[in-house]
Amino acid sequence: MLAKHTFACFVNLILAALSLSIVGCAMYNLYHTPVKQQASGIRLVSEKNEAAFDRAVELVAQLRYEEAAGEFFPLIEMFEEDGKNNRAAEAMFWVAYCSEKQDQKTEAARLYKKLVRKYPGAPASRNASGRLSRLP
Repeated sequence: MLAKHTFACFVNLILAALSLSIVGCAMYNLYHTPVKQQASGIRLVSEKNEAAFDRAVELVAQLRYEEAAGEFFPLIEMFEEDGKNNRAAEAMFWVAYCSEKQDQKTEAARLYKKLVRKYPGAPASRNASGRLSRLP
């Protein structure tokens, strides 16, 4: 009898966990699908911006800094328009980083300072402050 009860409790526990994971996935999609209210209604933020961001990060990993900066730069404004300021700050960080790696220290410093001023609470702002302190 105890074994049947234990097994039933185990099955109920598994079903509850499965239900929570399904609800969790649905909630994740709900809260991680950014939307922006516009005059024409609600539109989903373009996944193309995220794909472009990922491609630009790959370019940085390949040490192709000039190309990467060219990919990141327009994303700053696009992410800002979509209300994704942390992502815009990340894109600006990478533009500054690419400038730094191309020995454009003055431009890198200007961008790092702008990032810290414009997005003070963004995680990228802390990174920019650190990089700025190491520039001559």
